[in-house]
Amino acid sequence: MSNPPTPSGYDRSYSVNCHTQLNCQITVGIDIHAGDVVRFVVRLHYSPPEDPGQWETIARFDHNPNPRAGVGGHNIYDEGLHIDVEPPSGTQKIHPSHGPIPRDGGVVVRSCVQYLQQQAQYFVDVFKGNTYPGSSPGWP
Repeated sequence: MSNPPTPSGYDRSYSVNCHTQLNCQITVGIDIHAGDVVRFVVRLHYSPPEDPGQWETIARFDHNPNPRAGVGGHNIYDEGLHIDVEPPSGTQKIHPSHGPIPRDGGVVVRSCVQYLQQQAQYFVDVFKGNTYPGSSPGWP
């Protein structure tokens, strides 16, 4: 099975295995300035068993405090973390409970990846319409 494409337009982008869910893959895009992560996206992708190789983005964390023209922004330090999820009814934002967000962006990205790895089944269930998206597990 092929992997989903990694995010474009970032300084670095890569894929991470999702050990808890065989039909899932995580992709990450990060921008770095002066050694600090200044913008990122962490996406959970799902490939339905009936259509292997066809990837759907089913959950996404993002941080973009300085949006460019035409690209929305979200500053996790001002607004808190949220996850864009894709239930059958359309994109929804959910706000998992969380404590203070680490100032180290690398720690935040790793925590988002770990969270999606651990909660992949929850997000698959939301995508399939089997779970209500408002009941998300706490982060991280």
